[in-house]
Amino acid sequence: MNKHITLLKMKNAIKRVMKGKLKFIYDSEHGCFYIQDGCPSCLIGCALHDLGVKKTILSQLDKGGRYNIPCAVLDDGFARTLALNSWSIDYNALQFAAKVQDYQDEGVPWNQCYEVGLKSLDE
Repeated sequence: MNKHITLLKMKNAIKRVMKGKLKFIYDSEHGCFYIQDGCPSCLIGCALHDLGVKKTILSQLDKGGRYNIPCAVLDDGFARTLALNSWSIDYNALQFAAKVQDYQDEGVPWNQCYEVGLKSLDE
């Protein structure tokens, strides 16, 4: 069974994850990881898990990039890893998540990452 992530689902998942953590700043000094110590880690990792993506798949995303490093949302390995595990994602959801992830990795609070992601949809 193929599970599909739409833009609306991604936005809602990110909002659920951010609840109570609007000003949270993700520590990406050592890189961004979808899962760390057995738990969903970054905002996108947490949102994907909220949508039902299993921890084993998040772990695969952490090894799906070139040179066996975590793949950014727009890396080929991201969509390919999801597809190999019967998941698909809309182009707009992918673009939105990528923008949110980019800003998160720059040390921007999660609520501002979300707002920048929303604005990027209007560009």
